[in-house]
Amino acid sequence: RQARKLGFGERAFMSFSFWVLGIGFFGGHFFDTLFYYPERVAENPLQLFAVWNGLSSFGGFMGAVLGAFAWQWRYKVPMLPYGDVVCSSFPIGWMFGRMGCTVAHDHPGLLSNAWYAVQYPGGGRLDLGLIEMLLTIPLAAAFLYWRRKPHPWGFYLSRFALLYAPVRFGLDFLRARDLAISDNRYAGLTPAQWLAMVLFGAGLWVALKFRGREPQEPPKPPR
Repeated sequence: RQARKLGFGERAFMSFSFWVLGIGFFGGHFFDTLFYYPERVAENPLQLFAVWNGLSSFGGFMGAVLGAFAWQWRYKVPMLPYGDVVCSSFPIGWMFGRMGCTVAHDHPGLLSNAWYAVQYPGGGRLDLGLIEMLLTIPLAAAFLYWRRKPHPWGFYLSRFALLYAPVRFGLDFLRARDLAISDNRYAGLTPAQWLAMVLFGAGLWVALKFRGREPQEPPKPPR
């Protein structure tokens, strides 16, 4: 709906979305298995292709970016405007995604006696899916507010990276360390924390590169 409002061709936008979603879905599993469960890969490398068995949010981000660049290479059309439209709506979808994490309780945090702690086997714990879902609500509201007027391409991509990355970086310090499913850590940080730093740097680069530019017309659709 937002793409139509801004004048994008529906067929081209659906094509872009398909590439981003498809490769993003694969990337979410590939990253999750490779960095969170490397022992599975050592036992059976084909686990990298078992896309029904585990997903990682940052892996999905990486796959989506690769999908966007692949689409740009295939159709010779700049992917930034398309990606920015997707990102302008993404926090709304992310909020519902984290609702699923909240119901599944698949992101256990540290043991806690706080009133908002969730009862896991062995005691109350912080539920990081719940916390992130609640923190995403104001982010989604801000994006909806910003959509009331036009912005240069890259605005939403950079804002999401700059606002989400520090939150995720901080939340991962609250992840459980005493469970069999606890995240692997590399030099004291989770894989998501390392990628959060990359995401923040990329967002800062986009924000500085396109700062002060006027809103532009949608690019011509691919032939």
